[in-house]
Amino acid sequence: MVQGMAGGVSPQESLKPRTRTDKIILTVFLAFATVTAAATMATLALIENTSASEAVSVAIGGLALSFTLAGIPALIHYRRKGLVRWRRILLWATLASLASIIATAIGMVIANDYYPDLFEFPQLSAAEFAVVATSTTLALFVAFLLMILFVLVLSFGVVGVMCAAERRLTPWILRRIIQGGGSGQLSLYDMTLKWLFDIPDVLDPRTLTINPSERRTCVRWQDLKVPVAWQMLFGIVLAIYVSFNPFFTDRSPSALFQVFSLLSSAAFVLPLMILPWFIFKKLGASIRGQAKEFALYRGIRARVLQSYFAIGTIVLLVRISISKIELTTFLEGLSSFLFVLLISSTMCTFVYFNYFENELADDIVAGFKDSDSKEGP
Repeated sequence: MVQGMAGGVSPQESLKPRTRTDKIILTVFLAFATVTAAATMATLALIENTSASEAVSVAIGGLALSFTLAGIPALIHYRRKGLVRWRRILLWATLASLASIIATAIGMVIANDYYPDLFEFPQLSAAEFAVVATSTTLALFVAFLLMILFVLVLSFGVVGVMCAAERRLTPWILRRIIQGGGSGQLSLYDMTLKWLFDIPDVLDPRTLTINPSERRTCVRWQDLKVPVAWQMLFGIVLAIYVSFNPFFTDRSPSALFQVFSLLSSAAFVLPLMILPWFIFKKLGASIRGQAKEFALYRGIRARVLQSYFAIGTIVLLVRISISKIELTTFLEGLSSFLFVLLISSTMCTFVYFNYFENELADDIVAGFKDSDSKEGP
């Protein structure tokens, strides 16, 4: 049942153009992911003595390339539909590039004070120094700007693939939850969904309703706090688990930095674990209970947390491994990983709220109303 529908399908466009764009995004992603996976396997088969870290690095690189290429059609389709205008985003990217140059210059000055021999500057005249300084500044500005735009396109790819899947699957998931409440014997689909959303046995899923919140009209930094905080928390737990895992026998500083380098390269995957929760919060999907309604958003969040945060295991791993890892090395690697994750998670969350959330919610509501008793997505 749909209650209080907060605005229908976006007046800017109908569902069909977005569905066509979804097909393009998914086709590009799956095609290049398949090609890069095959190329990776062939390369690893031909090259002898390939280490596990090299194999993982190649796989992550192929996945990042696939998401980036999928981000191109997503960016072309959605760039003019954001709540924050594209020109302002480019202005932010420009200011961020300038700030990065200033931070780099300050870092070099500080490093030169502590390590005078780290940088060697030849004797230059005033004119030569001006030319070198100007060219270096321009080169750094272009490099930082291109890096920011690359992360933006990658974020469009990650969020575009995620939303394309959600637009197709979420109406079916909601309908399937309702159907599972009326069937005598639960199918594997029904049991999986009931477990995933942590639905109590005492509730009747047939009372599920959706009550979408008002369409978002702006993106505030406060809106990004909760999703980004969850992604950072998941990243910390993942970093602790991987770096302290007793199955990794090499505990040298170089090996630990290599682990954190791989984690940093894969930081763009973590938003795929967190952001899908928030469409259920936007939809207000809930099941009626005797005391209060059971929100699917809270259910799936609780289930993921229960499955992911094995507190006892983490504590045990820390106790086993902390004596074998230099704390300074671990903190340096963790800090670099969290910095990359902060940028990646903030960018993906902003792209999701700014470009995708409103239309995704509208399309899911429309799909939920029109869905019939299908046996598959």
